[in-house]
Amino acid sequence: MASPRTVHPVRATRPSPTPAQLSPQASDVPTPASATDVPTHTIHLNGNDYLATAVMTEIFRRRAQRIVDRGESELVPLLHSRGVELLLITPTTDVAVVPIEIGGGATLRLT
Repeated sequence: MASPRTVHPVRATRPSPTPAQLSPQASDVPTPASATDVPTHTIHLNGNDYLATAVMTEIFRRRAQRIVDRGESELVPLLHSRGVELLLITPTTDVAVVPIEIGGGATLRLT
């Protein structure tokens, strides 16, 4: 009598992309869908600068302030222009939130 065998289907796989295929093209770079998607603030933390939208900056600022007020330490997510980071906030963490200002009254002339 023949023994039962388990059949495992084989899936075709694609070849791995080359480094040239992995580099972002101009069409691959996401463009802001609206004015609310444009970074408006810089968050300075532990020697790093993060560009974030006004909404994300306010969410991060409020959460960090609550943690510091409680005297605790916690990882706080920040969605910024290059991705997502989990940032450690403690009562001794120095954080600066600075609005991005462009222009400041200066006139730009293109010749």
